[in-house]
Amino acid sequence: MRKEQEDLVLAADNKAGMRTAILRPPDFYGPDSELSYVRAIFDAALKCGTANVIGPIDTPHEFIFVPDLAETLISLSEKDETYGKAWNVAGPGLITTREFAEQVFAAVQQKPRLRVAGKFLLRVMGLFNPFLREVVEMHYLWTTPVKLDDTRLCQLLPNLHKTAYTEGIRATIEFMRISGTTAKV
Repeated sequence: MRKEQEDLVLAADNKAGMRTAILRPPDFYGPDSELSYVRAIFDAALKCGTANVIGPIDTPHEFIFVPDLAETLISLSEKDETYGKAWNVAGPGLITTREFAEQVFAAVQQKPRLRVAGKFLLRVMGLFNPFLREVVEMHYLWTTPVKLDDTRLCQLLPNLHKTAYTEGIRATIEFMRISGTTAKV
């Protein structure tokens, strides 16, 4: 279904009218990223709680810092050769959810506490929560390492910035502390 949607978007590209392109990022995190998969980790760390996460948590994964993603979108929109194509943008490197959580909790001098929901539990919870029902269909993203190849994007945007996880985590925590934006844990 996603492929069909991408094909429709790319087919709609018209040099004399609407311009279209696709940017495929990994999971995101950062200031004001309330819909981030790892937002619960930040909330729990800041409230000395336990984070609810989707497992398995030891599969290599990528995350991108939202300000980097925004910068990439703006830079892409300014280049004519962007349009009519699909682009990948990768994070700064592979990291597991466990490692990411360890860095978040360490940044606030806490020991990580995680409650992991596997596919079976997601199916059961999906009976009562439509969002989790959809997550079950995407569960392969947590069981199979996903490494995006953004070589072509880096050739187009040679100054593409990718914030290191430690720096992005620190900035996110700082923003959440100042703005008071944590959810109930």
